[in-house]
Amino acid sequence: MTDMPSDIFTEPDADPETLRNLGPLAALAGFWLGDNGLDVHPTADGSVESVFVER
Repeated sequence: MTDMPSDIFTEPDADPETLRNLGPLAALAGFWLGDNGLDVHPTADGSVESVFVER
């Protein structure tokens, strides 16, 4: 078992083998771009649609 840090704010060192440790999920790692986002939210006058790009 690994030693726990003395406080909750201590972050572990970065692992250079992160992609390898993801196993079968490694193919999903990287940058994703979604350009078909549509947010429909209620307002006092009805609903409002806001288009957005997500990265």
